[in-house]
Amino acid sequence: MSETIEDVMPHMRHKTGLFKAKPYHLILTNERLIFAQATKAIRKQAEQALLDEVKGQGFKARLGAVMRQHQFLSDLYLALTPEEILAQTPGNFAIPRNNLLKIKQQLGATYDQNWQQNPKKITLHTTQGKYVFLGGHTHDGDRAYHALKRAIKADK
Repeated sequence: MSETIEDVMPHMRHKTGLFKAKPYHLILTNERLIFAQATKAIRKQAEQALLDEVKGQGFKARLGAVMRQHQFLSDLYLALTPEEILAQTPGNFAIPRNNLLKIKQQLGATYDQNWQQNPKKITLHTTQGKYVFLGGHTHDGDRAYHALKRAIKADK
């Protein structure tokens, strides 16, 4: 059976220190979790491709293009194979789904200036160790958590 991509979740940040985190996109496949590093070059490439689509159009069209950047990246990752995603940048890594032991979710306790709840923390306990990720927004954290929960249930 070949590996297929089930879902792409943007806005994840891998916590690397007390105040440090690296941006990632989580790609959930039927065999593993792939974490694709969201480098500045990849984000700029997506932004430029979208702006090229709306060249010569008004401000609203350009603003809409920038707002669709994460959807563009999701579509990009859906078009690639898992091996191409892993080879894209040196910071990309994968965790086999059968190595997941437990997933915890912690609710953000504070709110930002727009009264949106700060990111939720998702902790993955695997056979290799513990990984801590922050969702970019509450919705993204929820979506990632529930997708990971479904992945654990499907593997058991």
